[in-house]
Amino acid sequence: MNFSNFVYDTAKLAVVRGGSAALLEAPRALSHLLKVKLEGLSMGASSGLFRFETEEGQGEGIRQDVEDFLRSDIYEHATFVVDIVPESKNFRADQERLIARNRWRQMQSLSMALPAPGNHPAIADTWQGVLPAVDYLESGDEEKPALSKACKDRREKGKRSGRQSFYKAIADYELGDLQLAEDFNDLA
Repeated sequence: MNFSNFVYDTAKLAVVRGGSAALLEAPRALSHLLKVKLEGLSMGASSGLFRFETEEGQGEGIRQDVEDFLRSDIYEHATFVVDIVPESKNFRADQERLIARNRWRQMQSLSMALPAPGNHPAIADTWQGVLPAVDYLESGDEEKPALSKACKDRREKGKRSGRQSFYKAIADYELGDLQLAEDFNDLA
């Protein structure tokens, strides 16, 4: 729903890459979870429109399953809205009803995912600046930044997804021996 707090809230590229990779993988991961076949009708940077068939009355349960999935794992750090409408013979009207439901739900929601209450230190995430830090990054560098769970999880995802495979999947381009920047400041 609001990706600026999940993807673009830091200059650390591994964190940005991790948030982006998670969003790109969500539809595929979701299709493995659900007991229905999802047909992607439209997928963009901030929305996805899917068709599925189910028995009458089971749609709300599937909507809830999707919502539960998007509140788990790395997705707990982002905000999403999920709605369904029964298909009619008028696709455009169905789409407009769905957008209206999404907007209504969005207006009733926070624009950023808040971390679960816990024993957070009284310092903010060094890279992100807003969320409470939960741990220090152990690295070979002298600097040991304090990280929120959101930055830590996205950084891990960004490192695991691997730059080579990420760029290959997105741009269909082999990087070879190119050196990649670690931080947006390195690009300036």
